[in-house]
Amino acid sequence: MSSYFESYCNITTDLQAVEPVIDSYDVKRELGGWAVTSVAKVYACYDCGHVTKLYRDGEDLGDAEASQPDVRVDGDWYYDSDADVVYLYSTNDPATTHRLEAGRKWSDVKTEAVAHASDFVRSYVSKPIIKRTGTGAQSESLREYDDSIIRATATLACSYLIQPHDMERGAQLRGMVYNPGNPNEPGLLDMVRDGRIPLWNETSTAAGKGIVNAVSMDATTTGTIADVEGMPTVSFDAIKVVIETGGTITKGSTSTVTYSAYVAGSDGLKTTQVVDSEVINCQYQNIGQGMYARFTAGVYVAADEWEVEVRGGKPEAGTGRRTISLRRI
Repeated sequence: MSSYFESYCNITTDLQAVEPVIDSYDVKRELGGWAVTSVAKVYACYDCGHVTKLYRDGEDLGDAEASQPDVRVDGDWYYDSDADVVYLYSTNDPATTHRLEAGRKWSDVKTEAVAHASDFVRSYVSKPIIKRTGTGAQSESLREYDDSIIRATATLACSYLIQPHDMERGAQLRGMVYNPGNPNEPGLLDMVRDGRIPLWNETSTAAGKGIVNAVSMDATTTGTIADVEGMPTVSFDAIKVVIETGGTITKGSTSTVTYSAYVAGSDGLKTTQVVDSEVINCQYQNIGQGMYARFTAGVYVAADEWEVEVRGGKPEAGTGRRTISLRRI
């Protein structure tokens, strides 16, 4: 069988970020009461309960043999589900020499929990969760999904793993992910679903006002785009704003720093020049597509570049606050 769906978080660092001691919940049960059988060095543990993995002194003894007669080498084992007995070939008496435990492979248990959590997240959010792929699309953490989705999946997976051992802690973690019965304390997925936390691909209030990304900045540059305003005249664009002539802008002095701006054309993004070497005056200045940028005073170097992402139309998500996001890509 195969699936088109993927898990939204990993089974190691993402789970540990939520619950640092998550691996301590890999609880196996000890098997005691080993008895000798009619076959030399083959021991039996009767009424042992279902066994899918056998561990001796913490070591995984591998897959079970196909039948009892195949248990012929030290470490070989077989579980007879009809008789509810596990057979083990051991050169030493397991009752006095070794610690035998039954349990599932921990990585498999975590993988299953993350898969179930991902399925739930996908169903609960009930809107497209799209990978952040492509140049400049990934987040600062270089992950392929929104941090809110990764965090929610990892937290929910931890709740699944912890619930059988600590119901209170499991329920606490689950409430951090979804809590539809209490609108005053919504879970992370509740806020994603109702748009208070927008996904990267959604048109938000911030995207409508313009999201500024620093693409390439010289180490000596101290000036930047402080704000953008306007109403986008297109459904989407990634406007390129680049310094043509570098220099220092000082309040009270005439500026010699210039910038150019490029918008999308018929042959791709950032291909059509709409502003050509205009002097920066630190007021709101045209960058195309109905948008205006305000630069700060400071040092600028030729080829410093920003990308202003804008989206027109009705916002799908966001709080409606007047904010500007600034990050380096």
